[in-house]
Amino acid sequence: MKIAGETDYFYAPLANRLGLYEIKTELQNLSFRYRCPQEYAMLEESLKKDEAENHKQLESFTNKISRLLSDKNISMRLEVKYRTLYSLWRKMKKTGMDFRHLDNKRTTWVIFPDDHSVSEKNRCLQIYSLLTDVLKEKPGSISNYVDSPKENGYQSFHVKLLNEQGGWEEIHISSERMIRNSRLGCVAERTDSNIENWISRFRSVLRDIAYHSQGGGYIQSVVSHFYNDDILVFTPKGHGVILPQRATALDFAYEIHSSIGEHAQYAR
Repeated sequence: MKIAGETDYFYAPLANRLGLYEIKTELQNLSFRYRCPQEYAMLEESLKKDEAENHKQLESFTNKISRLLSDKNISMRLEVKYRTLYSLWRKMKKTGMDFRHLDNKRTTWVIFPDDHSVSEKNRCLQIYSLLTDVLKEKPGSISNYVDSPKENGYQSFHVKLLNEQGGWEEIHISSERMIRNSRLGCVAERTDSNIENWISRFRSVLRDIAYHSQGGGYIQSVVSHFYNDDILVFTPKGHGVILPQRATALDFAYEIHSSIGEHAQYAR
């Protein structure tokens, strides 16, 4: 039980910050299985029933996507991934909903091969355009992590589309390279400069946390930083700056330059 607690508390968030998404989710799920065996078993049974009940509807939806893109000679493959039991349980706790009323229990991935003749962004937008010409898009559902990757390096283009039953299906459009990087994390592109840049940023984060945790609670601060989702803010010149969720305007000022943070008087 102690190891399971430590896994969820520290090692899973660390894997997330390293960009090792699949390892992070596996660690979280294993920890949840041993810490909350009853909840795990109940959710496992509920998920099996949900998969069986929606199998034909999901197959019809994915076949439609496949036909739409094949007709336009778009080379790609489809993957349907259900959320892990831990992810579902955490979402239920956060929203106060029961399993049946949760949305986005699964994600449909549209994965296209690496092609240096077309930029990944243009291919993502082309697929998005072809799909939304036929399928209704949920307003405000786009998340463009191609132009603005998460701090751990994750990239993809997200959108929600309406299925034939009136529900929203979450679609992730990614290249094979993006999928590969999400599995291998910070060592996916193992050039000396890439790894050195990542290590430098990671050290900077730890030094900053240590400075602000001199009164104690260093490990708690590290874990909190690793677990927080990132937010993207922009400078007046349009340059994107990635900060931890719940960062303040003063954090933003210091991120631009220490002298701006030291002389900041107010934010609006």
